[in-house]
Amino acid sequence: MGVKCRHFCRGGWDWIFYALFAGQDTTEFAPQFDEAKFSRIVKGMDRNQVLGVLGEPLAKYPEGNCDETWHYSRGAPGLNYWFRLVWFDCAGKVLATQSYYWVD
Repeated sequence: MGVKCRHFCRGGWDWIFYALFAGQDTTEFAPQFDEAKFSRIVKGMDRNQVLGVLGEPLAKYPEGNCDETWHYSRGAPGLNYWFRLVWFDCAGKVLATQSYYWVD
């Protein structure tokens, strides 16, 4: 059987939390999401470059005056999931990515 690296290739504390709460995981990923591709997203890439690598996110949200976050995963309210996000600045360039196991 084994773990699918399409989504779950991170290590460290995320795996400990996942192991503790595995029965409660509700992660839904964007259709074209791939963990290896997500790790290729770097600061300074533009929106079109990110779309070319990861495809459309599940959701886009404004942050502050003009920043924006793209969410490539989500979970059921009140339950645990693998959190994957790309944060863009006002110029449409990647500021950061966020990747961890959300325990609710």
